[in-house]
Amino acid sequence: MNGETWARVSLRIVSPSLTIQEIDQLLSRTSSARQGNLWAVDLTADSAVALNEQLQIAKDYLQSKAGVLEEMTDSEVNLSIGWTPRSPQDGIVMDAEMIALMSRIRCYVLLDTYLD
Repeated sequence: MNGETWARVSLRIVSPSLTIQEIDQLLSRTSSARQGNLWAVDLTADSAVALNEQLQIAKDYLQSKAGVLEEMTDSEVNLSIGWTPRSPQDGIVMDAEMIALMSRIRCYVLLDTYLD
């Protein structure tokens, strides 16, 4: 590992009833995904932003869009968390409020680590 920190937190949604453009409008973000019915956005533009800060940004965004996300009952909502863990050990923390919020919007979490 080269010692550089890297993290990327993104929100991904697959909906059988909404188009990508409709999700863009509902969530006030334009999808960066290039395939079929997958809507996806990185919640920060810079992968050098600390993971804990990106998780706070994700929490704030999810809180601001919770009402809309709760109504998307037939959609699959995914918070993808990718990062290069620090050596020899690293981890993430999600507080009870974040866990309750994700439960409310039926959001599952994908943890994806990257090593050099």
